[in-house]
Amino acid sequence: MTANKGDKSAYWDWTPEIWRWNPKLGCWSPEYGGPSANVSLEISTAGQNPAEAYDYWRETVLHGWDADSPDTNQRRGFSARASALFTPRGNLFWYRSDAVSGRRTERQCRLYEGEPINLGLVLAGKRHHEQAGDRAQSAGPGELIFYDPAYPSRTAWEEHSGVHLTLERESVRKALGGYLPPPSQVIAGLRHSRLYPFLYAQLQLLAQYGGRLASHERALVLEQTQDLALAALGSSALDEPDGAGHRNGNGLFLAAQHLVQQQLANPEFNARAIARHLSCSRASLYRAFAQQGLTVAGYLRDARLQRVHQLLQSAPPHLTIAEIAARCGFLDSASFSRLFRHHFGISPRELRHG
Repeated sequence: MTANKGDKSAYWDWTPEIWRWNPKLGCWSPEYGGPSANVSLEISTAGQNPAEAYDYWRETVLHGWDADSPDTNQRRGFSARASALFTPRGNLFWYRSDAVSGRRTERQCRLYEGEPINLGLVLAGKRHHEQAGDRAQSAGPGELIFYDPAYPSRTAWEEHSGVHLTLERESVRKALGGYLPPPSQVIAGLRHSRLYPFLYAQLQLLAQYGGRLASHERALVLEQTQDLALAALGSSALDEPDGAGHRNGNGLFLAAQHLVQQQLANPEFNARAIARHLSCSRASLYRAFAQQGLTVAGYLRDARLQRVHQLLQSAPPHLTIAEIAARCGFLDSASFSRLFRHHFGISPRELRHG
């Protein structure tokens, strides 16, 4: 492996011809792409000044994620290490770290759009995670984590260790029937998959023995684990038929909710567009909403009205009511005002100046 000159914190086994990125350049970003061959990395805070170790870790390892400013303990000393296998198809990581927390912003979601899904196993410590549109989750030792970087989120790890792999986003989408439900739904569904015990055992074996394997052996096991994970997702409860012989619509409804919140400003966003984005039929979409006692058009209208209601109370005074309404997909001021008054029992102007 190659060491950063004058620094014993990072070791890697590739040249710029194989991969333009290396730890000397700081955090990875999409402009560097991925490696053209299987490569390995060992990185830790061992070679750093204790007072600078936390900053080194967040500036080199935690890409696409804003780590919180260091607290007193982290300034006094921070310890972390990780091993990684990077392949053209996906990546595998083993890690141990002191407590760390931070967030992923909407800007970072856009900047790193298309990043793969993370599926992992917590070995020690606890992970707390809040993602936009999903309920808060906590995972402890022996529990799975499923992280979708497409949504703003906040994460707090206690002192912890774990193992995780990446899965191509489109492969996960296809395995789940054409849409991506929130992580909490995916984890719940996975636990009911017939292949779950095999996936769980494979992740445990990776955690225990993966670090001892040669690079080509790691790559072989990674590919097998990725295939097993996708198969388990495909046979999860999210893909089981309901009592009427239809696909369970709860995951589809939740995925549609996420999409609606992202597209509220688009006045042309409708049931046809939602179905196209989620790769499902409009009939399946209508059925998923009907199971919740809702219609697609009614949900879109009410979501837009709720967003306007929030902005009218928080937007700066120079933004007119018409501009706020347009930002939420309402281009006809007169019909918007009627809908708003009917829904809230008060006019937009009365709410803003009341």
